[in-house]
Amino acid sequence: TSKSFGVSSALVEMKRGFEGEDASTEAKRSSLGGCALKVLVPNQSAGTIIGKGGLTINQIQTESGSRVKLSQNREFFPGTTDRVVLVQGNLDSTIIGVHLVLERALNNPEQQPPDPPETPRQMKLSIPSNSAGSVIGRGGEVIKTIQTQTGARVQLAHKDQEVPGVLERIITVSGTFEQCKTAATMIIRSLSELPDGFAYHNLSTAYGQSFPPRGGPPSAF
Repeated sequence: TSKSFGVSSALVEMKRGFEGEDASTEAKRSSLGGCALKVLVPNQSAGTIIGKGGLTINQIQTESGSRVKLSQNREFFPGTTDRVVLVQGNLDSTIIGVHLVLERALNNPEQQPPDPPETPRQMKLSIPSNSAGSVIGRGGEVIKTIQTQTGARVQLAHKDQEVPGVLERIITVSGTFEQCKTAATMIIRSLSELPDGFAYHNLSTAYGQSFPPRGGPPSAF
């Protein structure tokens, strides 16, 4: 019998909260034309996201209402050895989809014995370069708020670390699984404040050519 996993009660409550939002919020979300976020995962985590015969990735899509796509084997984010998971949907389904992807990539529920809740994790997201300002905020205010409220460390890659032609910047979040998950929610919400916050130049998991790994530390706020 295949092992299933469910959406946590917290995610169910979040979904109920979205359903109770007013018409102006819904109108604003509709004007976005949908949400999207790219999650970068280690190559060795790909199997836990796909599942046997694609069972797990199908469950993630069913439970969240989002569309989830994982880059093909050996198709990595440029300059890394990370696979790309693209989650698309409306605001609530994208948040829940990202949470379920992170649950598999960072906190594999099938691992026995499970790691303690306080085990440090690292999450990497790729956002459109033009949307970085909504995550940084004036004087770094937004990124500082995310760090203060979650307890996680949030770093945005320097603009000069962008791979030419990719037009995306990587956000690295370090903390416990719950801290990373909450930070992801806040980042998605920050992007949703912009009319084109989710406007990726390349809305796919493939980048068409090989790029050598790039070094250099991310910037911290």
